[in-house]
This record gives sequence, C-alpha cells and structure tokens, in this order.
Amino acid sequence: FGRLSSDQVDALRNSFSWSSYLPGTVSFTMGLAWLMCFIALCLALYGVVLCLWVVYVPFIRARLIGAVAPLASYLSVYFFSALGIKKFVIDNYCCEDGEIVHPRLFSLCWAILLVYNFVMGLGNAALRFMLNLIYALVGSCFLDFSILREDLQFLDTGHFALLASIYTWYERVNPLRKSFITAVMPSVHRLRGAAPEGSDSG
Repeated sequence: FGRLSSDQVDALRNSFSWSSYLPGTVSFTMGLAWLMCFIALCLALYGVVLCLWVVYVPFIRARLIGAVAPLASYLSVYFFSALGIKKFVIDNYCCEDGEIVHPRLFSLCWAILLVYNFVMGLGNAALRFMLNLIYALVGSCFLDFSILREDLQFLDTGHFALLASIYTWYERVNPLRKSFITAVMPSVHRLRGAAPEGSDSG
C-alpha cells in the first residue's frame, strides 16, 4: 500500500462492502480471460490455415503476391530510408553530445522526416490504438494491478475490491496486532468461557 495516498488508505479502512465484489469479479474475470484465450487461439489457427492455403494454392499465391509485392516494396523503401536518415545522418553525424554540428544537413533531413512521419501518421495512430487496446484487454485479466492511474483506481472494481479485501483482512489478522492483544489479554482468543466453580471440567 505504499503507492496509495492517505485518503485512499482511509477509504480502504472502511471498505468492507468493496470486498464483497471480489469473488464474483474473480470468477467472471477468469471466464472472460479464458474466452479471450480461446478467441486468440482461434485467430492464430485461422492465420496458420490461411498461410498454408496461400502457400499450397498457386492461384491464390500468385494473386496475393501480385497485390502485396508493390506495397511491401514501398514500405521497405520508406522504412529503410527513414531509418538510415534517423539513425546514421541525424543521430550520429549531425548531432554530437546533444548539439547540432551540421545545421544545414540537419534541417534538410529533419524536414524529410517530418513529411515521412506525417504521411505515416495514420498507420502509427492505428498501431498505437491496437497496442493500447491489446494491453488494456490483457491487463483487464489481472487483478493485482490496474491499467488506470492511481486517482482513478476506484473505477477498477476488481483491483479496488482486491485492495479492500487485503487491507481489511490485514487489519484484522495482522500477526503483530494479534500478538499484542494476546499478550495484553490472554483470554481474548478462548472459544469457551471459564468453567463454573465446582463443576466437573473433565
């Protein structure tokens, strides 16, 4: 609980109701995780079958290569040219110790990269969206961390219910607390009261 603020810790101290969400949330989270794994496995098998279909069917292979080859060549030229400008020209030749030493060449290459990356902005945005979506889906299968920032973790009912359960039960079964209470009042953990005087305890 070191990352939680004092307000969040105070909220967890009296969050016994939140801990009631935990069993149902854990059960259905496991079910959704299994469903996601099943869908991912089906998509992977579908991709393997599609690749085998393309490899072993000549007509499909010829049509696909004819359609993909120009796009692949354009992307390869773009990628390697942009990588060469970025890595070798700008980062290694035009800059030294964080200072621009060849400003004319740097401005030219910088303008080229701006145009290249603006054209590829749609692809970068789509890739970013897909990666964040996959991370969010996979992260939702875990309860020990939340993909939300700290001030919004109460919206993640599974993670906050886990925190509430851990904190409330830790407050009750803390070994130091129980040891101290036992040392102060040894009879606190007795299951039965003291036997009446004169009665046969055996």
